[in-house]
Amino acid sequence: MKARQRKYKRWTSTFMAALLLISTFLPSGLGIRAHAEQADHIVISQVFGGGGNSGAPYNKDFIELYNPTDQPVDLTGWSVQYASSGGTTWTPTPLTGVIPAHGYYLISEGGGAAGVNLPTPEASGAIAMSGTAGKIALFKDKVSAATGAKPAETIDFVGFGGANAYEGSGPTKVLSNSTSAQRRPYANTDPAPGKGNAWDTDDNVADFYVGPVAAPRNTASTPEAPMVPVTSLQPKGNVIQFLLQGTSATVKGGALAAEPGSTVNVYGASTKGAVLGTASAAADGSFDISFTSETAPAAVYVSAKQGDMDESAAIQIDVAKPSTNVKIDQLNYMVTGGAGTLIGNAGAAVKDSIINVYPNDKAIEAELLASTTAGTTGDFNVKINSNAPDKVYVTQQSTSAKGIMLPSTPVAVEKAVLTTITPLNEVKATDSKGILTNLNGFFTVEGVVTIQNGILGTQKNNFYIQDATGGINVFGSSYDSGLTVQRGDKLRVTGKVIVYNGMTEFEPTAIQKLDEGLALPTIKDTTILDLNTFANAEPLEGSLVKVTGKVSAVAVTAPNYNVTFLDENNKATTLRVMGATGIKPDTDLVIGKSYSITGIVGQYTTNATHVNGYQVFPRDVKDIASILGITHTPLKEVYKDTNVEFVANADGADSVTVYYRATGATDYTPLTMGNDDTGRYTATLNAANVPVNGFDYYIEAIAGTKVQSAGTSAAPNSVAVIEDITGPAFSGETPQKGAKVETPHPEISALINDPSGVNEASVQMWLDGTELKAPEATLTKMQVKYTPTADLAIGVHTVKVSAIDSKGNTSEQEWTFEIVPRFAGGNHYRGTTHNHTNISHDGAGSPEAALQAGQKYNYDWFAFSDHSHDIDPEKLGTDTVDRKTKDGTTVMKERSGGTQWQTTKDLAKQYTKNGEYVVFPAFEMTSTTWGHSNIFGTDNFIDRNINGKQYQDLNQYYAWVLTYDNIVGQFNHPDMSANAFNNFKPYNSDVDKLFTMLEVGNGSGHYGYANAEAKYFSTLDLGWHLAPTYGEDNHEGTWGQINARTVIVADDLSQDSLMNSMRNMRVYMEEDPNFTLDVSANGYYMGSTVDSKKLSFDIKGSDLVAEAKNSTDYDYLPATYKSDDRIQKVELISNGNKVVDSITPMEKDFTWKPNYTVTSGQQWFVVKVTQMDGERIYSSPIWSKEESVDVKVNGIDIDGGVIVGGNPATLKAAVANNGTETVKNLKVDFYYDEVKTDNFIGTNNISSILSKSSATAAATWASPMKGDHKIIAKVTSLDGLDLGDVQYTLPVKIKEPLGLKVLIDANHNNENTSTDGGTYKDNLKAFTLLLQKEGYTVAENKVALTDEVLSTTKVLVLTHGKALTADEKTAVGKFVKNGGSLLMAGKSNNSTDPTINNGVLSEMGSSIRMGNDGVFDDSKSGNFWSDPAVSPFAVRVHPKLVTNHITDRVSFVDYYSGTSLSGVDNQALTETGKVTILAKGNETTYQGKVLGGYTYDAVSNETGGSAIPLIASEEIGDNGRVIVSGMNIFNDKQMDESFEPKGNDELIFNAVNWLAHREMKVANIADVRNLADDTDVVVEGTVTTGSGVFFDAFNLQDETGGIMAFQEVPDGALKPGDKVRVYGHMKTFDNNKELEFTSFAKDVIKIGSGEPVEPKLVATGEATSAANQGFLVKVKGQVVSKFDENSFVINDGSGDVLVFTDGYIVNQSNVQVPALKIGDTLEAVGLSGAFAQGTRIRVRDTRELVGTADTTAPSAPVVKGVTDVDLSIEGTTEAGAKVVAKVNGQEIGSVTADKEGKFTISIAKQAAGVKITVTATDESGNTSEAAEITVSDVTAPAAPVVNGVNDNDVVIKGTAETGATVSAQVNGQEIGKATADVEGKYTMTIAKQVAGAKITVTAADKAGNVSFVTEVTVQDEKVTKVSVSTVKPGTQVFKEPIQFTAASEGSRTSEYRFYVLDKKGNLMVLQDYGVSNTLTWTAKNPGTYTIFVESKDKYNFGLSSYYYEARTELTFDVEAGKGKTQK
Repeated sequence: MKARQRKYKRWTSTFMAALLLISTFLPSGLGIRAHAEQADHIVISQVFGGGGNSGAPYNKDFIELYNPTDQPVDLTGWSVQYASSGGTTWTPTPLTGVIPAHGYYLISEGGGAAGVNLPTPEASGAIAMSGTAGKIALFKDKVSAATGAKPAETIDFVGFGGANAYEGSGPTKVLSNSTSAQRRPYANTDPAPGKGNAWDTDDNVADFYVGPVAAPRNTASTPEAPMVPVTSLQPKGNVIQFLLQGTSATVKGGALAAEPGSTVNVYGASTKGAVLGTASAAADGSFDISFTSETAPAAVYVSAKQGDMDESAAIQIDVAKPSTNVKIDQLNYMVTGGAGTLIGNAGAAVKDSIINVYPNDKAIEAELLASTTAGTTGDFNVKINSNAPDKVYVTQQSTSAKGIMLPSTPVAVEKAVLTTITPLNEVKATDSKGILTNLNGFFTVEGVVTIQNGILGTQKNNFYIQDATGGINVFGSSYDSGLTVQRGDKLRVTGKVIVYNGMTEFEPTAIQKLDEGLALPTIKDTTILDLNTFANAEPLEGSLVKVTGKVSAVAVTAPNYNVTFLDENNKATTLRVMGATGIKPDTDLVIGKSYSITGIVGQYTTNATHVNGYQVFPRDVKDIASILGITHTPLKEVYKDTNVEFVANADGADSVTVYYRATGATDYTPLTMGNDDTGRYTATLNAANVPVNGFDYYIEAIAGTKVQSAGTSAAPNSVAVIEDITGPAFSGETPQKGAKVETPHPEISALINDPSGVNEASVQMWLDGTELKAPEATLTKMQVKYTPTADLAIGVHTVKVSAIDSKGNTSEQEWTFEIVPRFAGGNHYRGTTHNHTNISHDGAGSPEAALQAGQKYNYDWFAFSDHSHDIDPEKLGTDTVDRKTKDGTTVMKERSGGTQWQTTKDLAKQYTKNGEYVVFPAFEMTSTTWGHSNIFGTDNFIDRNINGKQYQDLNQYYAWVLTYDNIVGQFNHPDMSANAFNNFKPYNSDVDKLFTMLEVGNGSGHYGYANAEAKYFSTLDLGWHLAPTYGEDNHEGTWGQINARTVIVADDLSQDSLMNSMRNMRVYMEEDPNFTLDVSANGYYMGSTVDSKKLSFDIKGSDLVAEAKNSTDYDYLPATYKSDDRIQKVELISNGNKVVDSITPMEKDFTWKPNYTVTSGQQWFVVKVTQMDGERIYSSPIWSKEESVDVKVNGIDIDGGVIVGGNPATLKAAVANNGTETVKNLKVDFYYDEVKTDNFIGTNNISSILSKSSATAAATWASPMKGDHKIIAKVTSLDGLDLGDVQYTLPVKIKEPLGLKVLIDANHNNENTSTDGGTYKDNLKAFTLLLQKEGYTVAENKVALTDEVLSTTKVLVLTHGKALTADEKTAVGKFVKNGGSLLMAGKSNNSTDPTINNGVLSEMGSSIRMGNDGVFDDSKSGNFWSDPAVSPFAVRVHPKLVTNHITDRVSFVDYYSGTSLSGVDNQALTETGKVTILAKGNETTYQGKVLGGYTYDAVSNETGGSAIPLIASEEIGDNGRVIVSGMNIFNDKQMDESFEPKGNDELIFNAVNWLAHREMKVANIADVRNLADDTDVVVEGTVTTGSGVFFDAFNLQDETGGIMAFQEVPDGALKPGDKVRVYGHMKTFDNNKELEFTSFAKDVIKIGSGEPVEPKLVATGEATSAANQGFLVKVKGQVVSKFDENSFVINDGSGDVLVFTDGYIVNQSNVQVPALKIGDTLEAVGLSGAFAQGTRIRVRDTRELVGTADTTAPSAPVVKGVTDVDLSIEGTTEAGAKVVAKVNGQEIGSVTADKEGKFTISIAKQAAGVKITVTATDESGNTSEAAEITVSDVTAPAAPVVNGVNDNDVVIKGTAETGATVSAQVNGQEIGKATADVEGKYTMTIAKQVAGAKITVTAADKAGNVSFVTEVTVQDEKVTKVSVSTVKPGTQVFKEPIQFTAASEGSRTSEYRFYVLDKKGNLMVLQDYGVSNTLTWTAKNPGTYTIFVESKDKYNFGLSSYYYEARTELTFDVEAGKGKTQK
């Protein structure tokens, strides 16, 4: 629809007491447009969405447009866009070309298999439209996606079916697979061919007919002018009222009731009849008709007639009766301050009725208080601005197509009584669907504030109150109470009940404070399950609760966060963390940790019902409590004389210890438990130490000061020691029970275990009933093993084993396995597993275009894998379905999707043709926490946002995957981040069965190709079974345009066969699209596990196709690409990336058969092929046989990541059990450089490792030596198992120490040192380790401090202790004055004197002194104790940034029992040029027990505490430095981060570095760009791109350079012009230098803000030079080429530069990239940098792109000569110009010049002499001067056409080329010549030629070109046929003249001879040759006669006088008759 201005006359209604006639007023809302409206613009003519569905007439959805105007319209730049019926996301289809006047235009969309093809569409898209309901919008000059339910600025809009947006009163009727919505040609007229669909009243339901699909029309269809109506328009009933009073009747129509000037008639019946009254409609369409009626009709019938048109049908108008009453139970009325508010809820009134409010029941118009119109749901809101009465009366006046009713009877409603306090549970009551029963009701409530105002939002009121019955959110911005609302306030609130996305809110109109400082309501314990149960959760909404769970994911919605919180059954809720709470999820809510959360229950749901979406709002960090947990299954009995293993699982523990004692004993013995990577702790109690009469034990987990235990010392677990009466246990069966194996001679084995030992002689084994004996079988007390020498038959086989233990107990075990046929190879099918389309927010190209591209580039199969969070995002939360885990105990959530998901499935079905092409509808799960992954084979999908971001937790994702058993998973780009997939640790055997592929190759298009070979091999080392793949990961719509492929080897090309091969890893990856690789070992194909340790490989490879750009299959290759497919190297690679064998074929194919014997556990083998052009191919692995016991060391980690020479280092070895059975009692020894006693580091035992699991062994290297070394971890079995040579070597570079000594004084019983006599002795371990890792030498001093002691010290650490002696003070003072540094820590005066060492500070000249007080804070945010009242001295302060940067990256500092600082002489400490205060108190901090120093604030309140200095630094003299802290912030307790990261460690680390003169230095960005990757740097600069521009990144620059800082950036956190300091390390990604930080909250420090940076103006040729990369630059130049849809190469004369715009930047900017052509000018601003394909300027905002059209025409083209045989024109012109050739103004051909300006135009042959004009038009439309060329004649004329020549002819006639000279010859002698005339005819004079002579005729044109010869033979001319006829047919009349006429064929000069014979043969008459061709003869007698006619050529005479050449005869009768008189 086009926007129109409409004017309505306002009508109101009243009625008179005496006469029920309406006056001059009618309701304003009832003025509906009524006049004829045939559109004057392009309209949507027809919509069909069932294309391809069952029963559909057409196989595509389509949209048809119609042009009702008499002018053609160019639709270029227009678009049609589709949205689902309830959607707000639109998908555009761009339009091009012209729609003719009165013509149609067809757009095809998505479809299916059913139905016939559409006519040729003018535009095509791939939208899968709904067949029943949806929305279509038509836009002009807009091709970008629209937004909103009903976008603005549409040319036309159609809502069909159940659409939520439409024009007018409603959407069209529902469509189906066989019906469409068709615009009417005129009102109430069904569409029909020839009528033109032009009716448009902007009312979809009235303007569209729904019926069988009309034949779709395109621009080629016959134009249809809009129909000329013949019938008048009907009046509009909804603006007509029929009033009846006695016999007086009035029919009154309001404005627009009828067409102006029409005659309106009133009848008594619908069939019309007698006219009751008539009137002429006024100019506004109104009329007034009065008449008398003796009856009381219930209705009248009204028609209209316009001019000469037929009268319309009559419409029924019912007599006006009172409207139905307003529903009083849906009304709410409140009066406050004299103003009234009346609210009608949905259903209170009739849609669109007029609501009037009166002060009394008389309802008099003059007393009307207020009026409004009811909404579409019957709701309304009326304001009475002043003097509102306590009671009002409400009426409504309704209307319909049958007329306007009278106002309803007034209903009374009284104002709400607000003096009564209503309990909150009554106020917020709901029905069973969660819908409020008191919505818009007014109440007064009371409650205690549970969260202060200002935390949840910036509204004037946004807080919660709670009474004894419940809680509620007080919310609103219109009322300002002026109160400061705090927790504990008791308030009385008057207001209205409202709702927002399910959450009940109370909008206040008055707030009164009744009390303050009250205790908060009791916190209610609840569970996550309760919060997912409506009946339990709804009563809790608004109340304080406590809930326990584990954090699984954190999503930033800056400045707020959504935290996914799970219970043990994976039920989830959301913790909604508001920014103002001060909670930082990255430190306060750590993923994977468990917490107890206090908070307020809220709700957020967009569903129609409000029964879910409950959330918890924590109020501050004190609402978060970490949970330490331990689980353990108690032992009840153990056997005598056996080892005992204790196993427990602990979460968040620093250490776990088992304590045991003999039964009846008192003291416990500790046994430290070791752990694996999953929190499983184990310890072994040797048999010799097991108390014989039983024992007690408990297990204790410790984290910091917190303790959890399984059992306690007072209530331990009791264990009985019993005799062994159970036989041996069998485990580790191979093949496994029920296994299907391909080998016919598998190794059959089982492990035997018994605590009491096994009698080896008793061990027996059977196979299929036959006992196996040694030596064929190995039968030991630990294992049975047998390998058949003969092949086992295909089928099921049975194994049985038995054994007796040393106690005489017997056991046996039986199992089966099956031998199945072996896969020996198959067909090789190529494709790619990873592709994106425009379903992904940053993707391009439609899904169907992707499939077509795959076909073009010879893919056999194709996989969709769009980002799952981008698939149907508007359906999130509404398409959730449940999926149970296999045990049925847990429900996982997944999504069923909508249009987009269905589209991929439909296209897959449509395009899959087995044997030809296969399509997989898959998806990519994109987590921001653990990586990306593809899943194949599911009907539904999951994404990172579903169920409170549940699957941001990798374990939750795996849990969902494991609900399936037939899908295939792929790990995508595993190198994308340092910890993708948690580095694949720990190995998960269940997940391993479903994830069978890993992307070794990834990337195409603008994103660089990346190879993850090293990650692949390391993942195989960890035990994973994965095939290598290549994922195109294409985001740019250029699918297939890369050489790499994933190859699946399968039996046939079908989904089932390919999926089966993917599951079995019969897959390889290649960087050359034509390489074929087959790998097998011992007959087992790649992906298999072989049945032997001796492997005989059979490896074949070939590539006989050289790729070249001139082939259409490889047109994407760069011109420089040179294929060299000779095979440079073939490598056989195994564990540890070790090449075990290799060959160098240097041919294009090879066969190789290496052998290899595995000596230890299972190994993997991958074949890697490298071609001469560098392209690589990777096979799927082959594994040697699986072992029962297979132990490996997967790696060695160094605690802290670095080893410093001379400083102790903790080493941790990850030991894996890849075997099938649990292994026990392993010993791990650590060595350096080599395994020998002298190089021994340490040892650690592991009690057990489960099958397919791992554990960690640790040892400390006491004194490493600097330099390059190797660390070796060697594993052996304490039980004597032969593990093989299991060891791992880690090369390390041991850092050289700094040579700086930190001396910790312990000579004065200093606090936390080894001489501390208090509780926290020796509590500087963490501090020491932190400094040692940095390279400091840390020592403890236990002698007097002297010059000599301090001579080698750089930093002296002096914690509180005894006072120093005078000599020591002097020594320390001298030490600092001479350039040494002092770190001094004090404590509060609770039990000591903090000032004891102030003399030391005085001695060195420091301005800082320790105070003599205690520092306290009672607030939640300023205290880290769970209850601040218990420990007010547990202060938490929040340092601000300081000039020396010591507080950088410090979030907060815990400051326990400390004192304040003061200046000299008890004065306040102030900052000077030398003194910097590093930390001060909070506003709520205060001093207590002040005995000295300076009193800053000794009152516990909300202000003043920030003046209290706690930590300060000072520079003394030239180089001396000192830092003084009023408490030891660096002891182990303060630095403990077990429960939350804090800033103590960062602060003290920065402090020591500053003291050692190693403080952080900010580097120039230009300098850091030259540093190696992984170099740590700090830079400062101004932000040039803020949050949300480029994904997970921002840009900054200083005066020297610029750089991208990479990692997740919270939305809204940064804007251009902000000044930041960034800590990070250098990285190179896709050739671009980047600075990678770890945590935005910690590493990016905002230090100011200012004006945005102005871009640097640079020449295009220098824009991306090394000096400019990273800078924000501006360039301007001419477009020389188009790089992609949004990017251009421009040049200002200095050189080319690429201006690159990411597709998503266009969407973010909401401005399209300028549509530019070659030669146009582009000015651009962006970031200079590099990427995979070179360098570029990356646009940050498309509004910074300014295009200017090119106005300079190209030079005239240079054209080569053209002949009359040429089919092309060649030449040169401006690159990219369109070259057009014309003849006489008509185009004969056109083409676009290539980038070198060359062109070749294909043309039809042109005649010689024709003048061809050639012009060039550049992309801006500028046309050159024409170049003219004349076609030269090089073509001989066609052979002349010669008419036949007879021997009588003296001319030769025929046709030849116009103007040609025609020559005739006989025997080489010319006999004549002529010239062809303008028509090509010629006549040549010759002498007569004899019959049989051969005449040759040629034609020569003016250019001398002679035609081929035409030969004619001179014919003998004679008569071939003769005939005769009479003038009068039949019987002739006696005595009347009879005329005979002869005719002949064959001769031009024939002559005739006639003779007539009677019946007897008598000659009646003879007329000889040469007389005439007629004979007249009169019969003298009646009778029968015969006439004979003979004919010959007049020049032929024959040999006798009887000669003739043809003869005929005619017999006729002559009868008597009346004669005629002859004159």
